[in-house]
Amino acid sequence: MLYIILFFYGDILEVKKSKMRELVDKHFYDNWVIPFYLGYYVDLTVEWADYDAAKKALENTLDLDYIQDLTNSYKKLLEDCYKRCDDFLVEGVMDEDFVLENIKELMKCLTKSNVTLRWLMLHKNSSMKKIREIINENLKIKDILSLLLITSKFEGKLIKCLEDLIKSKEGRLDEDKATCV
Repeated sequence: MLYIILFFYGDILEVKKSKMRELVDKHFYDNWVIPFYLGYYVDLTVEWADYDAAKKALENTLDLDYIQDLTNSYKKLLEDCYKRCDDFLVEGVMDEDFVLENIKELMKCLTKSNVTLRWLMLHKNSSMKKIREIINENLKIKDILSLLLITSKFEGKLIKCLEDLIKSKEGRLDEDKATCV
């Protein structure tokens, strides 16, 4: 939304360098390819190329060493998330008791997987050739698709388990009340 709103305040994009730097540092510090509607994305390096303050503010984000570090961390996360999701999907692991006891860890794993997928899928479409080469180096579409599939399977299984827990909530509550009495 911020991307769209900024076009209504062209003076911020054009001349207010400190304000633009603050916005980029706060909201776009690791994202320069962003989605703005379902299935649509923009590369800020292209969209903001005509705006001096915006272009200047993006320079720190577009440092090649920084991008290399970001890419390496997301590639490592890709492998870690795949392994974690796979570990949770072992038959018999995700029962109701396990989900209740480990919901924070399960949600953290799911969030990391989705964030990693989103970043990799968006930024491998960067308009700048050097950046695209850094990101696509040693990154296979097969790995991204594998994480996407296992994450969706994990998410589906977790949702089903949570739905079952919600449906059985009244019965569990009654059992706990009886135990307390």
